Amino acid sequence: MRSVLVRSTAVLALAACASVPAPGREAEAEAALPASYRIATDGTATPALWWRAFGEPELADYVERALSQNLDLTASTARVAQARARLRIAGASLLPSVNASVGAQTSYSGAEQQRLVDGFVTTESWRTATSGSVQISYELDLFGANRAGRRSAAASYDAQRYADDALRITTAADTASAYFSVLAGAQSLAIAQSSLEALERISRIVQLRYDEGAVSGQDLARQRAEVAQARSQIPSLEAQLDASRQALALLLAEAVPPAPLENRDLLSFNVPTIATGLPADLLLRRPDLRSAQANLAAADADVAAARAALFPSIDLSASVGTSSLSDPAATASFAGSLVQPIFQGGRLRGQLAERLARLDELDADYRRTVLTAFQEVERALSGLQASAAQEQALITAAEAAAEAFRIAQVRYEDGADDLLNLLDAERSLSSARSGLVTARFDRLTAALDLFRALGGDWSSS
Repeated sequence: MRSVLVRSTAVLALAACASVPAPGREAEAEAALPASYRIATDGTATPALWWRAFGEPELADYVERALSQNLDLTASTARVAQARARLRIAGASLLPSVNASVGAQTSYSGAEQQRLVDGFVTTESWRTATSGSVQISYELDLFGANRAGRRSAAASYDAQRYADDALRITTAADTASAYFSVLAGAQSLAIAQSSLEALERISRIVQLRYDEGAVSGQDLARQRAEVAQARSQIPSLEAQLDASRQALALLLAEAVPPAPLENRDLLSFNVPTIATGLPADLLLRRPDLRSAQANLAAADADVAAARAALFPSIDLSASVGTSSLSDPAATASFAGSLVQPIFQGGRLRGQLAERLARLDELDADYRRTVLTAFQEVERALSGLQASAAQEQALITAAEAAAEAFRIAQVRYEDGADDLLNLLDAERSLSSARSGLVTARFDRLTAALDLFRALGGDWSSS
């Protein structure tokens, strides 16, 4: 027995050297982050209801409906409840177990006849015995196996809560993105319909000029082809708009897509300026990183539990009872047992090695998640800057294209220019207007990505 204990102690010492506590791993991950972002922004801190920073009440209504109705969030809430229940189960192992029992037994000895002077008498014998007892058992957690199990359950519960917070941020951002997609789709469809109407007006002019003999049949055929091409784009844009509405309905957990949203210009939306803070702030601001930290802590506790399993377990039990409730005769007992694993085919050592490897796996996942979070902020900042510059250029282009189309239309009607120049001007105008919608959608989406990458505001949840 002594040699077994010595070997177990040696194994534990080696295992202790093989693992690094989770807080130390977090510090190493933080040290790997740069001191600042390449593109820093000065703005207000992330508001509690950050989606309201876009200045659109309808958007806020959709996001808040999604946060209360989304089925993924409903399932996530149930997972949090499961983790809370597992924590309660794990905590029970630290407390004594108390059980009470009550028993009763009735026996019958049968009928007997006894001879008397004046005859016989028959007697029957019934006997009822009752008993009651209270048993108390407790595992003496000398080596911390049960405490480690509870720490693991507590950390897993925290991880699930943070995962729920992360899902709420994702759901809010996805809902806002779907809302913007619906508006962008509606605006793109309106631009395509406007372009079709403009081409149809041009077609009528070309027809009149053809009837007058001022233009050739080639010009008339070319214009009819332009109209047909523009008309062919409408069904595709309508299908894309319907798909965006369906995506929004799914996020809202509604079978029927929302009613057509009121037509509005995406350029009227406010693009909030968001303070980025420092890269190290992500470790506290992003719930997915907090969840990864908690998973590391749970794995660290699992390693401690596996180490403790190599040591003896000590169980204590006591019982107090009576053999008869009507005529009590008290009984009491106390017992203790010590069990030391001696040979289990390497199962306990294999379990410890597996949990150490799991800890290393989660450490690598955590480091990757930290770096990914930093890169997501960098990409969002870069995308926000690029989309703002692109939008400004397209505003200028759209204004110039509108003026060029107006001039080309006047010159064509006066006979000073040919049809090709007019069609080129109309295509340039349609392209610039569509590009401007896309650029504003990209800019709004980049702002959403930045909110999401910085962690939004999840503390209020």
